[in-house]
Formats: sequence, C-alpha cells, structure tokens
Amino acid sequence: MEKKELFPMAEQLKLPEPVLSPLVAAAKSLPEGLPIEELTGAETAAAAWKTVSAQLPAWREDNGMAQLAVMLAAVCQTEKRYRRENIPAEVFLSTMDCFRRFLEETHARTGQWAFDRGSWTWRQTGGLLFRLGTLEFEYRRIRPGLDRRAWRRRPLSSAFTFLPTQCWGGRSWTDPTAQPNSFSLRRNFVLGANQRQLCAGVGSWPRL
Repeated sequence: MEKKELFPMAEQLKLPEPVLSPLVAAAKSLPEGLPIEELTGAETAAAAWKTVSAQLPAWREDNGMAQLAVMLAAVCQTEKRYRRENIPAEVFLSTMDCFRRFLEETHARTGQWAFDRGSWTWRQTGGLLFRLGTLEFEYRRIRPGLDRRAWRRRPLSSAFTFLPTQCWGGRSWTDPTAQPNSFSLRRNFVLGANQRQLCAGVGSWPRL
C-alpha cells in the first residue's frame, strides 16, 4: 500500500494527526496477498478478517497500526461500492467515522493512540453496518425457522434483516430521543436500497 493511497482516506476520515506517521509506516510493511477485496463483501468480510488478523501483528504489538492500514485499504474499496449503489456520501462519512472515534476512545482510556477494534470494523467495510443519524443499523442473518410475521414491520431479504445496534460513542437505540430521526433515515435508506437492488449473490451486499 502506497502512502499516496493511504493519506487521502486517513485525511478524509479525519484520523488524529499522531496516528498518521506510524500508520503509513505500517502500511509499507504489510504482507502481500491480503484479502482486501473480501473485506468489502457481506458474505466474505468476517472470514477475510480472520485471515488478515492471523497474518498481522496483534494490536498490542504495534498499537494496531497494521490492522488499521488494512481496514483503511478496504474502506477505499467500500467507498467505491457506496458510490456504485448511490448511497449518500454523508452516510459513508458517518459510518466510517467509527475509525476516528475508536482511536480517540482508546486514547482517552489508555493514553495511547491505538486501534483495537479491527474485529468489529469488518462490519462497516463489508456493508453490514451503517450509521444513520445517531444510531447504527446492522444487517443480521435471520435464524432458520424464524416466523417472518413477527418481523413484518422490518425490511427483509431471504437472508438478512436490518436492525438497530448499540451506537459506539453515541446514544443507545433504546433512547427514545434518538430514535425519530434515525428511524426516518432508516426508512429512506431501505427504500433507496430497494431501488438500488443492492446485491444479488454471494460476496455482494445484502439486498432488501
């Protein structure tokens, strides 16, 4: 990964300045053949993360800079998918702002600039989790045998449903003051997804 590819995304996501130099240094020493593209697929991101993490230093060894570099490389590809699917840029920036928040949260807690959330952020790169307003919504696989009538007010596909999840650095989805705007955005996002016909096949994003 070249510096010229990494810096624009790091700057776009407003990553803290102290992270940038070690991030670029880590990017230059990444092993070849990491499954970056697979980190952007709903069906492949989780397995790809296991492959990636097995080939990189544990986050405590380099403050997670190698893991962050890989995830940012995936974010670059994910941004292209957002554009292809006509997902608004503000949704991309709000969703991927998790990287800045996670770095700042860890610094506030430990005094170190470290990235320790790689095991979570494949959801964002894989198009499984989106931040809409103050809430985050995640595609979750429907359990076999689940009575769909119980889910009739929620958008469904053959495999996924779009549910609220706990917001990192924000209010809980159970906070009634946070719900109205986010659930309105969710409804518009779902309608847009129907029009975009998101994903048709293994390795693609969930279609609603």
